[in-house]
Amino acid sequence: MKKIVLLSTLFAPHLLFAQLITSDFKSFVTSLVNAFLPTLLGIIALILFLYFVWRVAQFILHADSKETRSSASRVFLWGILALFVAASLVAIISFLLGEFGFGVPVIPKLPQ
Repeated sequence: MKKIVLLSTLFAPHLLFAQLITSDFKSFVTSLVNAFLPTLLGIIALILFLYFVWRVAQFILHADSKETRSSASRVFLWGILALFVAASLVAIISFLLGEFGFGVPVIPKLPQ
């Protein structure tokens, strides 16, 4: 139950501004992509970063063991690679969303 409440608070801003002017399917998909994709990528990048920091802390605490150092060096390499891939994915997806017109939000205007 606590997980459901936590997830609902993460998406509360998206639900608060949920009323959009969607006249066709493309604008509906655009609003969904703009609402959830950046949040999802941010959560994944945060989890990767926290895991990397946790492994660095474990390495510092157990630095006297040779086995831990060799294991930690592999984890550091894969951690840096994973952070680089996550940052690259964010950049590539942001670029593609901007190029194909999905990055522009629908802003309702008052009739004149």
